[in-house]
Amino acid sequence: MKIKEVNQEKILGTNKRIKILNTTIDVLNVKDTINLVEKYVITKTPLHLMGVFRKGIIIKISKIRKSKVIIHMHGAEFEEWYKNLSENKQKVVRDILNSANKVIILGEYWRNFVSSLIEEKSKVEVIYNSVKCQPKNLYNLETNKLLFLGAVSKRKGIYDLLETMKILKNRNIVTKLLIYGPDTTEEIEELIKKNDLSEYVEYKGWLNNKDKEKIFTNEIALSILPSYNEGLPMTILETMSYGIPNISTTVAAIPEVLNKENGYINKPGDFKLMAENIIEFLKDNKLREKLSKNSYETISFKFSIKKHIEKISNIYDGV
Repeated sequence: MKIKEVNQEKILGTNKRIKILNTTIDVLNVKDTINLVEKYVITKTPLHLMGVFRKGIIIKISKIRKSKVIIHMHGAEFEEWYKNLSENKQKVVRDILNSANKVIILGEYWRNFVSSLIEEKSKVEVIYNSVKCQPKNLYNLETNKLLFLGAVSKRKGIYDLLETMKILKNRNIVTKLLIYGPDTTEEIEELIKKNDLSEYVEYKGWLNNKDKEKIFTNEIALSILPSYNEGLPMTILETMSYGIPNISTTVAAIPEVLNKENGYINKPGDFKLMAENIIEFLKDNKLREKLSKNSYETISFKFSIKKHIEKISNIYDGV
């Protein structure tokens, strides 16, 4: 069980404090749950809930205690999950969403679907993920390495990326792909060897925050996330904040951050086009400079933590 209070006094002012309750209901009995919620709703402070289904009991208790509730939805597979529920469980989810004062989603992509579940459409608000903005563009034009950062899985397009690397190898393109993240396939190193890609692909394991800045500023020319299903990936936002352009796919909210002016965006599964994108990019320094500059500016103007907190604060003021 995790209970966390986030104090944003320096940014929001001394009279504004966001309370976040993030707990797994399964481990609590009813008495513990009531006592837990009492700590957060006694001052009638808006309760900011991450998730939907397991938080229903907390939402119900909070509404009985006349506290305001904000649901913040992050699940990339929520729509698919909802459609696979029974009619009775779908109704429970709709009731939970309708009881909230506001429902925050990650991008315009979800607005139509989420709004279809909520009677009062104005409750739905879009707030994008955000990242720390670097003080300047830190992109390194001298490197030719590629990055995959995320769960190593079919959903993230790792098999397509290996097919792309086979094309680059056959065309003698000088580059190397560094793969960071948990290997959910449990076979990535074996696949690298099986496809004779050891000189072109290296699985590096987990990338911790301590090493991230060094990798982003010194080693990476292009970040690649060829996903089939997403929310709004932090990998894309984080790398762009360093001026690193991205190749990704036309899923979920990705087109709301990535476009032809700051990177490449393709249909999922098109590994051949992805290879052509990489070849074009690595051969053209002027293009690299342009995409890097626009990537950095996109984050600075639209996806900074400052912008994020301003929007959150406005929502809290309005409920």
